[in-house]
Amino acid sequence: MRTLIQHRDLPFVLLKFSSVFLILWTIQHGHSASHKTLFEDTVVSAKQGDVFAQVNLGRMYSEGKVVKQNDKEAVRWYKEAAEQGNAKAQYLLGYMHRVGLGVPQDFEEAVKWYQKSAQNGDKYAQFALGFLYSVGLGVNKNSVIALSLIDVAISNGYDQDNDTKLILHRQMSKNQIAQAKLLATQCIQNDYQGCG
Repeated sequence: MRTLIQHRDLPFVLLKFSSVFLILWTIQHGHSASHKTLFEDTVVSAKQGDVFAQVNLGRMYSEGKVVKQNDKEAVRWYKEAAEQGNAKAQYLLGYMHRVGLGVPQDFEEAVKWYQKSAQNGDKYAQFALGFLYSVGLGVNKNSVIALSLIDVAISNGYDQDNDTKLILHRQMSKNQIAQAKLLATQCIQNDYQGCG
């Protein structure tokens, strides 16, 4: 299993967490006087390659709370962070491709980014990828893989949609359900590699 945080990285992680928390708190509480400074500081950090700043800048553009809403800019910054391996950015980039925000709708591209994010342990990407397998968008429909990915997402704490799992259970044989459970177990044991 991968270690999420190395002891020597803890001060850096705490600093990043506090920066992200400050940004989110400022946005939620509507401190408009500091929005300009917050945005400018985030742009500087994002341009310097700070992956957390890139994700936050993408969100700022996507949500339009700190800066004028612009999905194309959101995609640009999500992609910068996603290409550096950030799971949240990979998920968000997959989402933008799936729904066609800032880019033409492209299910294959959505699957590509969801797979990367899912392999990095993102429960939302694992579920989204499972859903795409369940309906055959961007991939060949495969209920066994779909259920296995949904089970992996649930094991990671995803709890927002049980309907898809129930529908799959109704459509699948006991043997297929057992196969899905085995795949989910193997996926988790293999640190989310080769799951879908």
